[in-house]
Amino acid sequence: MPAVFDPLEDVATVRKEVHERVGVRSAFITGLVALLPLGITVIVLGMVWGAVIQPLSSPLAKALRYVVAWVTPLTATQIPEYMGTVAALILTVVFIYVLGRSLRGIAGRKVMEWTDGAFTRMPVVKFIYPHAKQLSNFLFGTRKVKFNRVVAIEYPRKGIFTLGFVTSAGIEEISLQQGRRMLAVFVPTSPTPFTGWTVLVDEREVMPLNMSVDQAVRFAVTCGVILPEAPETQTLPAMQAAALPPEE
Repeated sequence: MPAVFDPLEDVATVRKEVHERVGVRSAFITGLVALLPLGITVIVLGMVWGAVIQPLSSPLAKALRYVVAWVTPLTATQIPEYMGTVAALILTVVFIYVLGRSLRGIAGRKVMEWTDGAFTRMPVVKFIYPHAKQLSNFLFGTRKVKFNRVVAIEYPRKGIFTLGFVTSAGIEEISLQQGRRMLAVFVPTSPTPFTGWTVLVDEREVMPLNMSVDQAVRFAVTCGVILPEAPETQTLPAMQAAALPPEE
């Protein structure tokens, strides 16, 4: 007896296979996002270790052995090798602290301005150094951009909604010429939300969201993989029912 073709069964099979593939890909992306901050931290620490601490370990170990053998009755062979690494680590931390304290003064700021100007005029370095400095100032600077609240705007065109952060009341001159309040909204990019665009949007076209800044940043960094928790006060079916016109 020939097999009976059942289109519904075939569609269900295909849908199940697609769902399994999407689930595997989503799980892989979620794991990758979870390991990404740790990986970046390990890479940065490894670069510092290889570029600063490791080259200083051997000379400092020799210097410590000489000083200890000269001051104390111990011999140079009694000083363990890892003491050079410990000394290099301590000196690196002290150097960074002293450098930071000195740059906070007037003379230090002048030296920093001269250094920035020299690096920005170098043929190859000028294409890298300014952007690296902007990134470091954004991440570790004392002057932070204050995000008042998270909103959604139709950007870059109608029908496409983008998350944004309201940063200020906007430029007053533009608001006066337009006859309505134009808010300054920072639109982050994915997966690097510390870059993006600043747009001026009509306050009436801004959609407030019940979402924290941290949730919005995680949403942007993970390209929408990590979703914010839905508000407990209203579910999607309730919102759809509220949007329906009343029955006559």
